[in-house]
Amino acid sequence: MGTERQTTMYMAALFCVLFVTTNFVNKYVLSVLRFTYPTIFQGWQTLVGACVLKSLMVSGHMDPLLKGADRRSLAPWVPGMILFLVSLYSGSRALTNLPVAVFFSLQNTVAVFKAITQLILHKQLLSGWSYLMLMAVLLSALGVSVTDPQFSSEGYFWMCIHVLSNGLFHVYTNLMKGRLKLSALDRLYSCYIYSVVMFAPCSYLLGDVWEAVNYPYLYFTKFYIGCVLSGVLGIFLNVTAIRLQETDFLPSGLDFSAVQAIARICGSLLSLLIFQTVLTANFAFLVAINQLCSVVVMDVVSRGPLPHILPSSSSSSSFSSSLSPHAPRRPTTSSSAPDMRQLERHELQQDMLRIELR
Repeated sequence: MGTERQTTMYMAALFCVLFVTTNFVNKYVLSVLRFTYPTIFQGWQTLVGACVLKSLMVSGHMDPLLKGADRRSLAPWVPGMILFLVSLYSGSRALTNLPVAVFFSLQNTVAVFKAITQLILHKQLLSGWSYLMLMAVLLSALGVSVTDPQFSSEGYFWMCIHVLSNGLFHVYTNLMKGRLKLSALDRLYSCYIYSVVMFAPCSYLLGDVWEAVNYPYLYFTKFYIGCVLSGVLGIFLNVTAIRLQETDFLPSGLDFSAVQAIARICGSLLSLLIFQTVLTANFAFLVAINQLCSVVVMDVVSRGPLPHILPSSSSSSSFSSSLSPHAPRRPTTSSSAPDMRQLERHELQQDMLRIELR
């Protein structure tokens, strides 16, 4: 048990490192090198990721994916693949125009969709403390957008689409849990293949291919290194995230959402040293509140189901059977002796009434 928990902690630390480096590489290519052609960039990124998964399968380091999958098993997952594609594209457009700290802070609002999913699908409520922290995350995210000294209307527009598609992806994944015959890695692999197939023609239709011909860093080594690293780090980040969500050995009080929040805090702090970011007192305060509160917004909720307004069928049947004169009486303890005396007195009165009526 101790070894498995230690391995899980190492995996959580690896996830944080991969999360920060992947987003930093993406930010470097998109903002510093100004490669603002998301269909090409994300198409290349998903192509590299699919090739990495395929190489792991061929080398025997991973079990074959989508083995025996047919159209019937893949068809229900098509909406998930579309949401994954929209999330990739919109996230790339948003990260191009927004500071890393803002991008991470607004990503924390996806917790609202998780709370709604738990409420509707799992009949579970957030604890009062988590609910307050969730409201703090939402209000601080709104304050971040208002006080952002580098405000970009285009960046916030695409960020809204990114949060919406990411949240709906989470909702749909939970909705289809148990109905899909695909494992988490199967779903990831199918999303990568679908993205490659869709981004290829879109790059022509949207004109990104023709504009990228005049890209000034097209023949620079750092551009190709950044693109390859983005794809390799991205796929290992996703695989690590899946492994981390499937493990049961995270310490108590820590779940995958909290690990993500910690990774975002580390990334936001390091981004101030690497990328040019303009800060004001109010802006920095709201970003700090947002990301600190997001650590506390857990997926762990009250364990019991929602309370029923009306008694359940089992409780009502047991209650009615206890009043039935032909029902077997359950054994009682000495503490319920007064109640038994009252019940016997009530039965005695009923017997006397029957005698008088006769």
